[in-house]
Amino acid sequence: MMSLVAARGAWRLNGLVVMLFGMALVAGCARATPRARPAFSRGPIAFRLVLQEARHLQGQPVLVRFQLVSRAPRPILVNRRMFVNPPEAPPDQREVTIAVRGPDDRPLPSRPPQPVGLPRGEDFVELAPGQTLESERVWDLAQMYPIDRPGTYQIQATYRNARGAELGLTVFSEAVEAPPVAVQIDAIP
Repeated sequence: MMSLVAARGAWRLNGLVVMLFGMALVAGCARATPRARPAFSRGPIAFRLVLQEARHLQGQPVLVRFQLVSRAPRPILVNRRMFVNPPEAPPDQREVTIAVRGPDDRPLPSRPPQPVGLPRGEDFVELAPGQTLESERVWDLAQMYPIDRPGTYQIQATYRNARGAELGLTVFSEAVEAPPVAVQIDAIP
């Protein structure tokens, strides 16, 4: 009878060990599982900030373009102008905003908002499924932000169009964040 009690205790102990091992395995897998995709990778439109070069010397231009990529199953109307202004500018005076963090991880101030007129009818174009649209204009971030100290700067861009309805158009108007990019500024030798 004693061996039966000992056997039951061993089964319980083995069951507890198996349960704890299983919990540890599940917890380990949860930690090893890749994180959920960030918000910028969802939705009918993807937005990208494209650096012309990822490394610059102090005082050099930091040139960027923007891209809209359609993930929609049918054509979608977008504003191709992609005018950049700081977040403080009224929504109808910008399509793209940029946030820059300096080497000390502090946000950098931007230049004051620039006046911009209304987009023209030809600024609104259909983006076919799978099509990529690149901004016509190249923007110099060094003219917009004090990117002048050596170090790594983090850049985050957001596209959001607020115009088109006044022309009777149904235009994509959701905010879409681009994946953040880093630019390295090196000291002049």
